[in-house]
Amino acid sequence: MTERSPIRGWMFGVAAAVFAAAGMGIAAIVFHGQSLPPEIPYFEFRLLVGAGLVAEVEVGEEEIRGAARAGTSTEAERYAKLAAPYWPAEAGAAPRTQIPFPTLGAGGAFRTQRPGGEPTAPLLAYLDEHHVRHQGLAPAIWPAVAAYALGGAAVLALFLLAFAVARRGRPSAAGRASPALDGFQLPPPEIPETRFHDVGGIDDAMDAVLELADLLKMPDRLRRLGATLPRGVLLAGPRGVGKTLLARALAGEAGVPLFRVPAPELAGTSAADAALRVRLLFDRAAREAPCVVVIEDLEGVARRARREDAPANEPGGTLQALLAELETFDPRSGVVLLAATSRPDVIDPAMLRPGRFDRVLALGRPDRFGREAILRVHAQRVRLANVSLADVAARTPGLVGAELAALLNEAALIAARREHTAVMREDIETALPRVVDVALRAVRVFSMEERTLLAANEAGRAVAAAVLPEHPEVSQGASLVPRDRALETSLVRRPVEERKVLGEPALKARLAELVAGREAELLLLGGPTTASRDALADARALASTMAAELGIRAAASAGRAGELLRDGVPETVRLLSEAEARAREVLIVNRRALEDVARRLAERERVSPGDLLRIVHGQAPAADAEADVVTFPAAAGPGREPE
Repeated sequence: MTERSPIRGWMFGVAAAVFAAAGMGIAAIVFHGQSLPPEIPYFEFRLLVGAGLVAEVEVGEEEIRGAARAGTSTEAERYAKLAAPYWPAEAGAAPRTQIPFPTLGAGGAFRTQRPGGEPTAPLLAYLDEHHVRHQGLAPAIWPAVAAYALGGAAVLALFLLAFAVARRGRPSAAGRASPALDGFQLPPPEIPETRFHDVGGIDDAMDAVLELADLLKMPDRLRRLGATLPRGVLLAGPRGVGKTLLARALAGEAGVPLFRVPAPELAGTSAADAALRVRLLFDRAAREAPCVVVIEDLEGVARRARREDAPANEPGGTLQALLAELETFDPRSGVVLLAATSRPDVIDPAMLRPGRFDRVLALGRPDRFGREAILRVHAQRVRLANVSLADVAARTPGLVGAELAALLNEAALIAARREHTAVMREDIETALPRVVDVALRAVRVFSMEERTLLAANEAGRAVAAAVLPEHPEVSQGASLVPRDRALETSLVRRPVEERKVLGEPALKARLAELVAGREAELLLLGGPTTASRDALADARALASTMAAELGIRAAASAGRAGELLRDGVPETVRLLSEAEARAREVLIVNRRALEDVARRLAERERVSPGDLLRIVHGQAPAADAEADVVTFPAAAGPGREPE
């Protein structure tokens, strides 16, 4: 909660005074208008005086106010008899002898306007003649009061508006709040219950964070040695990898408060607003030290400046404010500043200079063992039956912690719908495509003709990947759901094992699989389609890398290093031709499997891993593909019979 500053209190008081003055002025006009007696014509006033019906009057320069005698209603006849001399006859009409009696206010009160230029002495003599008491009329002050009140309120309102606009254009004095802080509140600090054993799969960054936790627990030892904590630590990694979870574990392990602030909330409507909010954050953290502050989505305010950006734009102002606070930030205060970003490539280099964010921890996607560790953490809250977390980890490369947690939760929901007492392996099998493909699924409905064309391409690549023994990836089925640049790589494949070094056989098998889609189109459709466009581009790039950088040659070029280009055929083309021939041979040998997979893809849009391997090995597909759980047999090469 932000405290109300003296300036804000003063401005609130002035605003209240403005509204009070305006209200008083309006009330004065309204009540003054309501308290005035009825106005009658001047000649009727003279008739009333002449009839002896007026008791007293107040004579002003422009107005006369008076009161009728008691019982004037009984003397209306006298008034009517005196009407004729003062009511001239209209042209062509009979003279009138009486007029309606005027309407008087409470107590017979009335008022009338004096004719311009009428002398006062004859009027007073006329009043004395008819025994009417008279005195001077005091000037009315309420209209003047109302006019001054409204005018003053307008001037004060304009002054406050100009003052507010001027303050928003320049920074406020240190230690004072500003209207820029309206609506901005620092979240209350919390001491998380998360510990390091609740975090898995990011061992590379864990050592550095463990060191920070130890340093937070021993501030006295740091002071004795003259050591200081890093000014800032930048956690860089994809969304869902566990950056915020790691910050919570750090604060929970050290037993210190944690402040979580999304970076966009530090940005105001101007550079001055951003500076105030950043300063408020650092001041509050210094008061709560030792503590951990994590700024999430740093790329929202610390992007590299573009040439067309204004020098005082709001993101730039927030960046400059952060840099200024980091320069003056005392690392001995016991505050650990963490910042999380999923786009380290767009962060301004000024944030990473020494004395600002001293350390950058890269949190990459977990490997197979890291995913298994993450699954074990989340599996503590899920009741599992015959599920091997190691197998699940092997089939989910590329998934991060949040996605793995979503996978187990989705499997638990499926188990609940199926009335299982625990999450079983078939529940995991059903949940896998839903979670793995959810971020990549394209919202599009294909016509039957498009599905037939796509199915031929996908079936060719799926069959080749399942049959080639050296292929570095094991097929996890095939799907028509587009997940790549031009619909052509919808094949659901996962590495047999996460290998960072591939040999020549694996690379050539991968090259054959890339061109197998086009070869399947030639066999089944009689010609190529655009579905294989990007796959062929990847194949050309891979062949070029193999020939130019790795020195891999086609089998026909072995032992002919000095004659490679003598016939005018580059080695890249030789590699591609060899891959096409190998893919064509595999698909011709497995023509029946190719046709069956293409047909099932066109009908169902998906072929499960078990169905794919059964079709390739000449077996009938299972009735329920989603609940299918199989042990993958050894893949058969061209012409090899399944065991």
